[in-house]
Amino acid sequence: MIKTTMLLAAIACAMALEAGDASSPTNPARNGMSSKVPWQDETVSSINRLPARSVVRPCSKDGREYVLSLDGEWDFTWRNGDEKREGKVKVPGCWQLQGEYDPANYTNITYPFAYDPPNVEGEPPNGWTAYRFRNPHGIYRRAFRLPEGWRGRNVALRLYGYSSAVFVRLNGQDVGYGEDG
Repeated sequence: MIKTTMLLAAIACAMALEAGDASSPTNPARNGMSSKVPWQDETVSSINRLPARSVVRPCSKDGREYVLSLDGEWDFTWRNGDEKREGKVKVPGCWQLQGEYDPANYTNITYPFAYDPPNVEGEPPNGWTAYRFRNPHGIYRRAFRLPEGWRGRNVALRLYGYSSAVFVRLNGQDVGYGEDG
């Protein structure tokens, strides 16, 4: 069995990119991107992401499925500026509906953030929810083991329903970035 630790950092608006590993796939310089962080670079919507396709369940010739669900309870850290809260959340799920975090931001009238593309950290009007919760983001962590017989196989992570952006780390290594999944 291969023990694996997964870290998902879901960004609700923007997130400070940690200084670190120049070899990281999310490092703009490594990927020939501009010096902008990915969520502020209009030319980048994903890094190391497979093309969209229909959902199929991978099977071996004997019909054995190669699917591992990561649904369930995940460790969770929420941050908004200097505020930090830790707890557990259920996946799939929306952190805004599972604890004392930022409220859900739904609108069909006005964009809920200050419009200043490509900058995502502009100051919204004082009356907006986004004024108080300017930069909320969540970090999801979960340890799991790959089943016997998976060693040497290509393994893909399928994420459904994240908003804004997500960075994926596996065993301490950045493996990808995507927007609006």
